[in-house]
Amino acid sequence: MIDIRSDKSYMLFSVLSDGKTHSANELSFYIEEKSRQIYPRLKPYRKILEITRVGRINYYQIKNEIINVVKNALNIRRSLFKAINWVKKVLSDMNYKLNDEALKIIVFLINFYKNTKKRWLEADKGNNLNVAEIIARATKLDYETVASELRSLIAYGIIVPYPDSKRIEKLRVTETVLKMIP
Repeated sequence: MIDIRSDKSYMLFSVLSDGKTHSANELSFYIEEKSRQIYPRLKPYRKILEITRVGRINYYQIKNEIINVVKNALNIRRSLFKAINWVKKVLSDMNYKLNDEALKIIVFLINFYKNTKKRWLEADKGNNLNVAEIIARATKLDYETVASELRSLIAYGIIVPYPDSKRIEKLRVTETVLKMIP
């Protein structure tokens, strides 16, 4: 699976997903940067791109065998963006500003579901880790920060715990958010 992280790379791949060859100058127009910045931005994706050089101009095209995989990755990123925007809108309607830590937690839970197809993130009883510790290790956030953000996201109904007790054994994002992810 292709992981398109930055917005500018996403824009480049959405332009390249038409299957045509595009020059660096054309692509630079879409991300509003100089054309010499295109190659460093696409360099990590060289295996899925055909890069040809004519004179001093680079031309980029997605390989034909890979184009459907790229389109699928673009759809997944688009749906993740839609889900996060929905969460931001719901929380702003409740006068709660979504901070970076809460956003990292939500993105982690969505990616967990997307990659494993498991709805619930369960505590690891073998290593004696609760859900907040698992999320803190994965997102590289402080445990207390994760615990407080989880409490606030649970209070606002974005995250659903199981069972409703002090020690949460399972955790997931609400059904509405999960339905937005393919």
